[in-house]
Amino acid sequence: MKSLITKLFFLLLLFGQSVSAFEVQGFVYDNSGDPLPDALVKVIDKQRNVLGRDYTDRHGFYTIKNLPDGTFDVQVQKSGLKPYIQEITFIQVQTRDLHFNYSDIYFSNKVTHADLSEFYMPLTYQVSPGVLKNIRKGEEAIQKGKFDKAIKRFEKAIDSDPEFSRSYCGLASAYLKSGNTEKAIEYYLKAIELNPLDPEPNSLLGSHYMATDDFPNAVKYLEMAVERDARLPDNQFLLGEAYYLQENYEDAEQALVRGILINPRVEDRIRLMLGNIYMNLGRLTDARDQLSRYVRNNPYARDVDIIKARIRELDARSKLYNMPDMK
Repeated sequence: MKSLITKLFFLLLLFGQSVSAFEVQGFVYDNSGDPLPDALVKVIDKQRNVLGRDYTDRHGFYTIKNLPDGTFDVQVQKSGLKPYIQEITFIQVQTRDLHFNYSDIYFSNKVTHADLSEFYMPLTYQVSPGVLKNIRKGEEAIQKGKFDKAIKRFEKAIDSDPEFSRSYCGLASAYLKSGNTEKAIEYYLKAIELNPLDPEPNSLLGSHYMATDDFPNAVKYLEMAVERDARLPDNQFLLGEAYYLQENYEDAEQALVRGILINPRVEDRIRLMLGNIYMNLGRLTDARDQLSRYVRNNPYARDVDIIKARIRELDARSKLYNMPDMK
């Protein structure tokens, strides 16, 4: 009898609890309507507790599972972009589709703490909404290939507030796209000078040096970007790649692993790079693991046969190393 009562008690507990069976999924698009990869999507309750998170993949897709019922905020964050927030309610529908398109965002007449935090500015900083509007219009012009128009927008933002660093960052990017490298470097450095806490200009300048095969300078500025905010996986991956191209495999491995820990839904080329790093370090089992993941995720890739051959080579080398000593 006691056993039956105990079983009934546990059954009442089971049916009395709410089951976390809800999930949200969708796509995130940038201003031009293209998929936005590596954006952080978070579900936040009214007490500002994070209930779940995911990074968008290369198609801009995200999914967050095991959520309770109720009303929550879904927030999208991406370095250099205004945070995007939508409210969602779970009642009966277990899976909700929620898509974000940055072309729908407009800057309001009030600059919020979230805006300043996204730009790594003190919350007490006074910046007019017009400055942010010109920055966004400049970014849109860059995406459309209208670099002269973008330059004018960023210059208007600077005229309105000469101390706001992101205006110079945008101006540098516009000059870089237009082919004026000297001006671009000048304004990236100006942005760094105005706001040493902001990783964005360091990251963009480091990326420029990567593209021109100036790896020492790439490492210098990407290290500074990571020092300023180690939570951004893109900067970890860029730094890891810069180390890799310098054949600094130990530091490359550490940076790439840090990035993967932040964003496990990593691009396949990062896995391939990490596999090559492990091969150079003589860590054959780790190399095989990364290359095998690449093959599983890219069964029809052009280089898949080459990667499979490399895996077989690793297997043969592992067997050779594990052979018993001849006596």
